[in-house]
Amino acid sequence: MTEKAYEILMAVKNGHSNINDRAPEEFKDIVFLNRTGFPTKNSTYDAALQKMCEKAGIKVLSMHDLRHTFATRFCEMSKDYKRLSKILGHSSIKVTVDTYVHESEETIAEVTEKFSSYMKCLNFD
Repeated sequence: MTEKAYEILMAVKNGHSNINDRAPEEFKDIVFLNRTGFPTKNSTYDAALQKMCEKAGIKVLSMHDLRHTFATRFCEMSKDYKRLSKILGHSSIKVTVDTYVHESEETIAEVTEKFSSYMKCLNFD
């Protein structure tokens, strides 16, 4: 987790101290709690994200779509699949790569251009 992400999450957690006081002991360390002190349901975040997407006039996404996007962008920046697998909590790199990492059209075009340049250097054009 980045330092900035940690700071944001701690600010959220600390900003809800009144909720944390009501939370059952097993949920005290959870950042996102509802008003009753129980973990917020995923559907709550999906509904909020859907409203934001509609308001922005963009394709509606789910929180899980953002997980896929993170995995793809992480691998565009670094091909460290082992670390990504650990970040996502997968037991296998295969699950991470086969399910979560998607090649963007820009990345495919970039790799194709690099390969084309390579082939020209070998006089295969």
